Amino acid sequence: MSKKERKTQQNAAIPASPWPTSPVGMYDPQFEKDSCGVGFIADLKANKSREIVEKGLQMLMNLEHRGAVGADPETGDGAGILIQMPHDFMQIAATEAKITLPAAGEYGVAFIFMPQDASLRKQVENIFEKIVVDEDLEFLGWRRTGLRRETYTALRRAWFCRPWQIQRFCRRF
Repeated sequence: MSKKERKTQQNAAIPASPWPTSPVGMYDPQFEKDSCGVGFIADLKANKSREIVEKGLQMLMNLEHRGAVGADPETGDGAGILIQMPHDFMQIAATEAKITLPAAGEYGVAFIFMPQDASLRKQVENIFEKIVVDEDLEFLGWRRTGLRRETYTALRRAWFCRPWQIQRFCRRF
């Protein structure tokens, strides 16, 4: 058997790829990369559904083998899912922080990890507020997020080196 015949026979034994070999919808195989550890699930019409959230959570569980876990399972590692703005929840949280929110879709929320040192934190807040104004946005306020100290018991040191977690609300004019 010639070298060419052996190669043809070997290739015939390899099963066809389950993935399209040419562009289909939003998928284009030329952009395929080994990005294990990243997942993307969406409804292309932006419909909200519990099914999308459940699929996102399942995707996270499937990524555990790629290190999508923290040293302390109680405090998390930053892995999570990004969902549409939960306006009803944000309305309650903002009201508790004495922030008045506009209608859903008319504001943004940034989740920021700040320094624990109060003077450094104030400098960062001032810079952030200036950027909001420079970008022609209206600054609405800051909201400190809650932390449960009991979740830090496994890694006691983590409590003392954690970042100051805060949310910043702004709206467009």
